[in-house]
Amino acid sequence: MAKYLDENGLLYYNQKLNTKFEGKVDKDGNKVLSDVNFTSAYENKLNSLKNYVLPMASSSTLGGVKVGAGLSISPEGTLSATGGGTADAVDWENVQDKPTTIAGYGISDASISGQKVTLGSNSVTVPTNNNQLANGAGYQTASQVQSAIADAVGDITGFDFQIAEELPGTGQKGVIYLISNSGTGQNIYDEYIWTGTAFEKIGTTDVDLSNYWSKTDLVAITNGEIDTIVGA
Repeated sequence: MAKYLDENGLLYYNQKLNTKFEGKVDKDGNKVLSDVNFTSAYENKLNSLKNYVLPMASSSTLGGVKVGAGLSISPEGTLSATGGGTADAVDWENVQDKPTTIAGYGISDASISGQKVTLGSNSVTVPTNNNQLANGAGYQTASQVQSAIADAVGDITGFDFQIAEELPGTGQKGVIYLISNSGTGQNIYDEYIWTGTAFEKIGTTDVDLSNYWSKTDLVAITNGEIDTIVGA
């Protein structure tokens, strides 16, 4: 038997939670927040900041710095680079005016023309089809695969059904044969297809619902059970 929370149970659960939280600080009229809501230690620490002196920055200390060569600072405090310095590393995406050709990089013995790549006296043509690869000649195209499937089992989008008391001598591709059996309820037919040389049983019309819940298996959680859950 399975339990579920219905609308009435949800409303009751919400009422129980509200009751639980009624005694908290923000609900207690005798407990209010004041203008001073920290300890004396924190108050003394804040007072000590009145005479704070910013330390000089170093490799191990966070602090103030002066504007040096190659930099400028505006009256509003904006720091800018004015140039003149030497960069030891620049991210590639930040490099300006990058060359767009191999020759632009000073490489004169390499070229790309269509699918052909040349480097010095060597060249290679980039294949555009699997058939151009040494290990790709045996691959099948999508249309070839679809054609092979259609030849084997018929058009899978056009299956037809035939009901009979027994199987015929030979069958047709694309037909599912429903043959009467001795079953009961939903299990009244066996299902067969013709493979081209023989019939192959693929299943029955039986539907087993023994492990499924029915409507009567679902029961709403009671208020008493909710009281147990919230510790009321």
